[in-house]
Amino acid sequence: MAEVSINLEVMAEAVRAAERAEQVIPEAVEVLERHLRALEMDTEVLRPWRHDGERTYRLRERTKELRERRAKAHEVSEMLPTFHAMVPAVRFDEIQLTGQAEQADYAALVDDLKESWLSGTLNPAHLLAFSDLLRLHAMNPVFMKIQADRFTRLEMGQFMGSLDQIAATLPPEVRGKLGLWSGFTSGPGKGLPSNKHLVGVNPGILNTDPMDPALNQQRQVGDCWLVATLNAVMETAEGDQFIRDHVRWDPKAQGYWVTLYLPGYHVSKEFLVTEVIDEGAQADGRQGIVSIYEAAAYQAYGWSFLEGRMPWEGPAVILGDSTQTWTGAVLPIADNAAETGGSADGGVTLATTAPEQIAGGLYIPTQVVDASGNQVQIEVPANHVMEVVDIRPDGMIGIRNPWGCWLDLNHQYVRGVVYVTPEVFDQTFLAHTSTEWTMP
Repeated sequence: MAEVSINLEVMAEAVRAAERAEQVIPEAVEVLERHLRALEMDTEVLRPWRHDGERTYRLRERTKELRERRAKAHEVSEMLPTFHAMVPAVRFDEIQLTGQAEQADYAALVDDLKESWLSGTLNPAHLLAFSDLLRLHAMNPVFMKIQADRFTRLEMGQFMGSLDQIAATLPPEVRGKLGLWSGFTSGPGKGLPSNKHLVGVNPGILNTDPMDPALNQQRQVGDCWLVATLNAVMETAEGDQFIRDHVRWDPKAQGYWVTLYLPGYHVSKEFLVTEVIDEGAQADGRQGIVSIYEAAAYQAYGWSFLEGRMPWEGPAVILGDSTQTWTGAVLPIADNAAETGGSADGGVTLATTAPEQIAGGLYIPTQVVDASGNQVQIEVPANHVMEVVDIRPDGMIGIRNPWGCWLDLNHQYVRGVVYVTPEVFDQTFLAHTSTEWTMP
């Protein structure tokens, strides 16, 4: 009978390798699923654009490429032992492809839009095309650069004003599909759901509201973009003064005149607020400045605009200010957040989490340091806009939730600003938006 030699060290290493595989495989599958969800979202968003019924842009080819890359990701799933080594290369290749494949399409479309505007031939097809572009605005710095090269800020304001005039002539069912212009769907001061109610506004808010962002609460309206922006403005004395300069009490009308800006350009208009949304934003459990601004946005654009806007629209509507948004799909965003210094350093700085289908659920478990210096895990909401408050000397980034608090994994309240490391910031947030920027 042949003698069998057993190498105990080799066997032990094999057992350790098997144990590691048991830990790595579920993690690899989760990463893969997130990757696929992101690609599915890209495929939906980057659908082919048709302009004036004449030109079909090469985004159809981009969609095809994304589907092929999705199939490649499925192939990677069959190679789980080497999955982690391959994902960075696949992801980087995808990012490079995104920039190269889309740049010519963006440039051609923006050139065509400006030419039509200058010649006075803008029509609803142009509005649809530019609406599609804006849906990608926060996700693509390539487009931002192309747009800035072709339009001055004044020209962009005049151009968007022309598009606004076109939007106002379209049927509501058409306007509802136009992204930025969907606010016209319900009409100014219209569309309030049956479970929301208007109540008379209280006098004296300008004297009683301390304008402390720690006291503001978003509550039952999906306007995190608005409340987070107001929190950022209230971080400084200059911001408080800005609000006082843009909200005034009218004793005759028994309401507040609020100055808002049309999104995208520096054109302001006053709106009279005599009622606020009872279930909406409050300050310290009662009507406050946030309630007034929320009601003004409803008066200006209607319910469909108030719910679920993009982060850059807060500074645009409240301040009439331009922003730059960086996405983690392109490069780490913690460095950009650090460069702005946070809202406490002036300006408005916001962070946005990914939609649920990319985040993997309604909440993102996140390791933070609370106001008492304790390490705690909280649930950061997906598809949510938050304020970047400040950057500590040790690099930790302060985040404020417009809800007024956080929930830990045991559903206990965690109040105040929480701090995350730059690494956790990049893992948790999809995009960073700031008014403090310089176009390259």
